[in-house]
Parts: sequence; structure tokens; C-alpha cells
Amino acid sequence: MPVHRESKSELWTFVSDKTLHTYGILLRKFTYGVFSSCKKHSSGYSLPISEDDKIRAAKLQAALKSQSENDEDDDGDGVRICGSEVVDEFHRFIKPFLYPFAGASGSRWDDPLECFIALYALNEDGTFRSADGMSQPFAHLQYHMRCAMYYEADLRVRESGGELDMER
Repeated sequence: MPVHRESKSELWTFVSDKTLHTYGILLRKFTYGVFSSCKKHSSGYSLPISEDDKIRAAKLQAALKSQSENDEDDDGDGVRICGSEVVDEFHRFIKPFLYPFAGASGSRWDDPLECFIALYALNEDGTFRSADGMSQPFAHLQYHMRCAMYYEADLRVRESGGELDMER
């Protein structure tokens, strides 16, 4: 749920619904690409995902399905409440993709996120977007990477009962 500033003098700038949609579309498309790559896609193309990626995708899909079956609309406005279990599961799913790729081959084409970005930058006529057309998606991606690191730290503090274990 977005929080809006009360005054311009506040330290934090919070985002609007439109900004949330704009930032979220990159992860939404990537997540769909991973889900599609878990089974045979009609295009014949799939992202190079590992068995661990497929397991995390299946867990996220199960959490989303469970959430949709237990959907709550707290005040009748049509807005669904997303449980923290789903958010945690999404974090466990997306974090390995946003952290530095640890593939053994050293090829960037083994990295699902690199492949997705290449496809994301591809225009329908087979050319690639200009650099200025890709700067915003890269800025959004950097934001998501930072948020994943922050969320991981918060998750570890919650799991440890308030202590952040720097060794783990």
C-alpha cells in the first residue's frame, strides 16, 4: 500500500500507485517469463532456468494460488490483501535472480536475468532499444536489487527475533 508525503520537507519520498505499476512491470514480466520457462512455451524459447529456479517458481505459484483461494477484500473496495507469506515467497523466488549470478559457465547467456533484459530491449522489428530507452528499466532493476537486499536483512532480523546475524 503506497504511503504519500504529508509535506515536501519530509525525508522520505513515497511512490504513487502509477509509480508502483511502472516499477513493478519489469518484475511482473520477468516472473511470467520464468513461469513460462518452467513448461514448454509455444515460442520454443525459454529462459535458462535451473531446477532450483523451477522449484522456487512452483512454490511461488502455490502460494499465489492459495492466496487467491483465500482472498480477502477487507472493505469491499475490490482491493485484495496480499499476505506476508506470499510476499516472503516472492522474495525467496526473486532474490537469486537479483543477486549476482553464480553460474559455473561464466557465460552471460546462462543468466536468466541477462537473457530477459536482452529480450526486454528487443523491438518488434528485431532492433534493440536505444540506450536512453533502456536507462529507466535498468534504474528500476537497480532499485529492485537494493530492495531485495533490504528485504533480506529485514527477513533475517524477523527470523532471528531482532538480531541481525552478519555471519549467515
